[in-house]
Amino acid sequence: MKIQIMLVFKPAIINMFSGECLSRDQQDKRSLLENFALSKSEFEVITYVAHVLAPCKVAQEALEGEKYVNVSLLPIVVHKLVNTLHDYLGDVDDNDQVQHAVSNES
Repeated sequence: MKIQIMLVFKPAIINMFSGECLSRDQQDKRSLLENFALSKSEFEVITYVAHVLAPCKVAQEALEGEKYVNVSLLPIVVHKLVNTLHDYLGDVDDNDQVQHAVSNES
């Protein structure tokens, strides 16, 4: 999952942007690269997204086989996925952005 790679390389990404700050041509003007720097809250959202997408990846992998019939797994996989995502939603605080976004979708 590419989003997990971002989390693995989070320290390097933060270091890259802080290094960009030090090497500006004009110290009072942000560079073009600095405009794309991720904030702490954006990294938190990425962490939540990776956490929620992980069971979706497992479900996809269970259903994508080419050499065997897997449509019979669909009800089981969907049930497990719904329960897992419901459990994740229960783990989130009422004030959290993720729960608010998911609640507005349903």
